[in-house]
Amino acid sequence: MRHSIIAAAAAVLLPAAVQVLEHTAPSTLGSRTSDYLPATQFTLASDAQLIGATATIADIDRTGLSTWDGTMQAFFFADDAGLPGAALASGLATVVETVLDGQLAGTIDLYKVAFNFAAPFDAAAGTTYWFGLHMSADYVREDGYAWMESSDAGRRASSEGGTQDNWQFQRDFTLVYALHDEALVASAPSDVPLPAAAPLMLMGLAGLGLAARRRGAA
Repeated sequence: MRHSIIAAAAAVLLPAAVQVLEHTAPSTLGSRTSDYLPATQFTLASDAQLIGATATIADIDRTGLSTWDGTMQAFFFADDAGLPGAALASGLATVVETVLDGQLAGTIDLYKVAFNFAAPFDAAAGTTYWFGLHMSADYVREDGYAWMESSDAGRRASSEGGTQDNWQFQRDFTLVYALHDEALVASAPSDVPLPAAAPLMLMGLAGLGLAARRRGAA
């Protein structure tokens, strides 16, 4: 696969990127991302040039994302009476990192996928847009991946087959994602530091050993 999977305990998504907007509280399964094009509505409080994003994806079929071809396509749409309208920008995104990020109901793994857009998207303050994702090179495969729904209020819709002329409103909740105005970079696994008390414990054990040797010599 063209993306890397790193255990959550060993890595954290780094950038120095600013989260312009985020909805990060997964609540339930959202929309399939291989044979559908799901999108979620958003409005920014200030102008921003969007460079990348993260999204939380559920591995419904429990494959460890092994059947994903690594393709991530990102879309921005205008709003048309509460549904995605004209396409404003789209393109292949560059997947930077895929991190195991918990489970749903203790059985379905959730992955946080970080990616950079093919080109920056200039979003104007107070304008309603739709942000969409598609995780496949085509719309034929029915892989068991779903973009997680957030507990935050919002709107989401989906286009079967990605034709963009058959949008169906789904629910008054947003999907789980964050938008960034700086490029995302992969993190490197870091050494696990010793607990703060560990050096004192080691010194104490060394002291006990020395005292025992002295008593033995006496």
